[in-house]
Amino acid sequence: MTTVIVIAIYLGLLLGLALFSKTLFRGTSKDYFVASHSIGPFMLLMSVFGTTMTAFALVGSTGKAFERGIGTYGLMASSSGLIHAACFLLIGIKLWAIGKRYGYVTQIQYFRDRFETKAFGYLLFPILVLLVIPYLLIGIIGAGKTIAGVTGAKITPKGTIPGVKNVIAVSSGKGGVGKSTVAVNLACALQKTGAKVGLLDADVYGPNVPLMLGVKAAEPQVIQETINGETVKRILPFEAHGMQMISMGLLVAED
Repeated sequence: MTTVIVIAIYLGLLLGLALFSKTLFRGTSKDYFVASHSIGPFMLLMSVFGTTMTAFALVGSTGKAFERGIGTYGLMASSSGLIHAACFLLIGIKLWAIGKRYGYVTQIQYFRDRFETKAFGYLLFPILVLLVIPYLLIGIIGAGKTIAGVTGAKITPKGTIPGVKNVIAVSSGKGGVGKSTVAVNLACALQKTGAKVGLLDADVYGPNVPLMLGVKAAEPQVIQETINGETVKRILPFEAHGMQMISMGLLVAED
């Protein structure tokens, strides 16, 4: 649902920008270019950057950097700079010169005059439009998925974990800020309201939930169950204050 909202907002902003641009339209060929050819080198660079940095580059590069390392971003920047410069130098300048000589604005004008038929231009126009639509949608969907991942609710949809209706995650990027305290108090408060609560403490370094709940170190029991025809092993949780809990502090040695 969040992705749909992001796409709707994005398309609404595009529509608003189009309506505003319409008020400045004079019907000349320059109106079809970015800022009517009035931008400088910096704005040109930013326009090219915004055009090429799609979801493939922004969202995909994050996963690739996680896999290969931060050098991925340097490789992207250097390769993009070389490729863009080469395209401008070897192709862009020549196309600009031809367009200026014959008054061309769009690709269709090039091909229409090259093959000396308007029918080819009419055929090429919908094809080029259809090729642009997936390119635009990829960027919108990528932005929607990114925002959904960053701002998504911490309570997962029903059925994400078999037998569990809601999951509440308590996390932090820094130690010693009270994650365990918040988790334990939240679990106890929910249990007092009549909810059936289970607490999973995944803190590897210094887990202290067992101490807070008064659960002494003991070896947990492991059972085997058959789920959907597959045999799996499960750890039985401990009981504390009317709720079930399991912690890394009960699975590893104190030191």
